[in-house]
Amino acid sequence: MSTLRKLPNNKFRTEVRKKLTTIKSKNFPTRHSAEAWGNELDRKIDLILEIEPIQLKELSPEQIDE
Repeated sequence: MSTLRKLPNNKFRTEVRKKLTTIKSKNFPTRHSAEAWGNELDRKIDLILEIEPIQLKELSPEQIDE
């Protein structure tokens, strides 16, 4: 789940969290770019979590990036 906050300097901060743990956060100049980044990262994490552990061990770093 990604959370979006507006900062005092008029930028936006997106935090991606899973099970109450912040995985990654980043600041953006626009709300649209912050939402897009958060949604994309959240989607990628969900795809990785769906992979069986045995299959995950067999993936190369390049395959994980895809």
